[in-house]
Amino acid sequence: MRDVNAVVAPDPWRRETAAAVRSTHAVFACLGLAGATWASRLPQIRARMDLGPASLGPLLLMMAVGGVVLVPPAGAVVTRVGPRRAVTAVAVLAGGGLGAVALGYALWAPLLVAGRRCR
Repeated sequence: MRDVNAVVAPDPWRRETAAAVRSTHAVFACLGLAGATWASRLPQIRARMDLGPASLGPLLLMMAVGGVVLVPPAGAVVTRVGPRRAVTAVAVLAGGGLGAVALGYALWAPLLVAGRRCR
């Protein structure tokens, strides 16, 4: 019979896995917040940049095209560089993309499109 009061050393894999789960949740939460912010600002962006439906449609289409193009090789990238580096790279690219969206909104429409592709 085992002693239930015995002290067991913490499993390093368990701590590392818990940290990875927390950081992945944080990145997904930030990306969700960024997407929600972008979607809620579409009327303002449309008015500020004087975009009609013919101009706004391709801008929104770029989001779907980016997903279709980038999701299939994502598994290979994660396998090659590891999940920690992959999630970090996504967080950095998403931050850069959001910065480009903000500058594009303020300064130049093509930068807005480029920022949406990065994000």
